[in-house]
Amino acid sequence: MKTKLGYNLNFHLTTVTPLHIGGSETLSPLSDYYIENNRVHLIDGDLLSKEIFEKNKIDEYILLTGKEANENKSNFLRNFFTTELQLSLSDLNSKISYPSFIKGNPVEIDTFIRTNQSPFIPGSSIKGALRSSILFDWLNSNDPASNLALDEWFKTLFNKNSKADQVEREFQKVEEKLFGSLRDKNRLPMSCFKVSDSSVFDENSLSAYELNRYNLKEPKESIPTIKECIDKEKFCQFNIKLD
Repeated sequence: MKTKLGYNLNFHLTTVTPLHIGGSETLSPLSDYYIENNRVHLIDGDLLSKEIFEKNKIDEYILLTGKEANENKSNFLRNFFTTELQLSLSDLNSKISYPSFIKGNPVEIDTFIRTNQSPFIPGSSIKGALRSSILFDWLNSNDPASNLALDEWFKTLFNKNSKADQVEREFQKVEEKLFGSLRDKNRLPMSCFKVSDSSVFDENSLSAYELNRYNLKEPKESIPTIKECIDKEKFCQFNIKLD
C-alpha cells in the first residue's frame, strides 16, 4: 500500500523451528516452576510469598534453597510444599503451563521477550533475520565479489591461530561488502526498511527446550541451558515500511 512516506507491506510470519529471543527474566525451579507430566507449570509467586510469610517459613526456605543450589532441583518445590507448607503444588499453580523438552536437571529457564506479558518478536530481530537472508543469498550467488569475500573469511576462520575477535572482524568485512559501512557516510540500504514488532503470541505457543552450543573449532559440548521458545508452525503478523 502506497502512502505519502513510502510503501507499507504487510506480512504473515510462520516459525519453521523453535524460536528463542531472550527477555529480561529467568524462571527458577526453586521458586517459579515445576515439571509434571512433561509440562512446565508456573507457580503464582505472590501466593507462594504469602504462604511462606504467613506460615513463618522464611528461614526454612532460605536454608533449603541454599542446600539445593548444586543438587537436583526436580523435586524441591514439591518437597517444600508438602513438608513445610502442607500444600500440594496445584494449590499455588498459576494455571499457566506449556510442554517441556528438558532432559536433565531443571535449571533456570531463560524467558521469551514479552510486551504486556505476551510473547512477541521485536522488529529489530525480524530485520536482522531479513538481513541475514539477503546476505546468505548473496554469498550463495557465485558472484565474484561474494566468493572473494567468503574466501578471505574462511582463511581467518580455519586458521588455528585466529582469535574469536579476528574472525568476527573479518566477517564484518564480508557484510560491509554487501551492505556498506557507516564509515562511507552514505545512507545504508537496510536503513530504508522500517520493520514493526510482530503481533503477540498466546501462551499456548510456548515450550521449554534444552539448548546445547557447539564450538566449530573445538568439538566439545557446553553446559546445557533451557530456553522458553515459540514453537514451530506458529503464526504472527508484521509490516515493513519502505522509506
